Amino acid sequence: MDRREILKLSSAILGYTIVGGTAAAVLSGCKSDIDVKPADLDLFDQATYELIVDVTERIIPKTDTPGAKDAKVVSYIHNRLKHFSNAEESNKILEDLKRFDVLSNEKFGKQYNHLPGVEKDEIMDMMQAEASNDGDHIFNSLKRETMVGFFTSEVGATQVLRYDPLPGAYIGCIDYAPSDKVWAL
Repeated sequence: MDRREILKLSSAILGYTIVGGTAAAVLSGCKSDIDVKPADLDLFDQATYELIVDVTERIIPKTDTPGAKDAKVVSYIHNRLKHFSNAEESNKILEDLKRFDVLSNEKFGKQYNHLPGVEKDEIMDMMQAEASNDGDHIFNSLKRETMVGFFTSEVGATQVLRYDPLPGAYIGCIDYAPSDKVWAL
């Protein structure tokens, strides 16, 4: 073998090694772990995390605008419970979340996270019906926290609400049409 063939062969081997390793890294990076609970959400176990993500996404689903999952509402709820609630309130909410599994076990014999979408919708309807009679119901709490978490997030404030990062002069009376977006603060 002469010097040129050795250089060609070694550069080809090196190229395949680099390209192969890079391709493997890129392709493995394409796998979505969006349903895996982040480590910093330590108040939630995996099942609770999945339940909150699913319920909040059903409250504000992704359509032509982002949904609750895009706004990371589950992180907002976690931070609210961990840093701005006392232990009694946090424990009550975590305990009340079990109501989703109780209803789904009674109706379908499975936990909420293991139900198909249509059956999850039925459980959500049942929870909403229960919540109409009880202002302190877990469904009302989740709905309220989802709304606040979504509309105070960057995604909700900039892509759903009307957002002006540098507001101009105060104009007290502005004509409003029902099709207009609501202003973000």
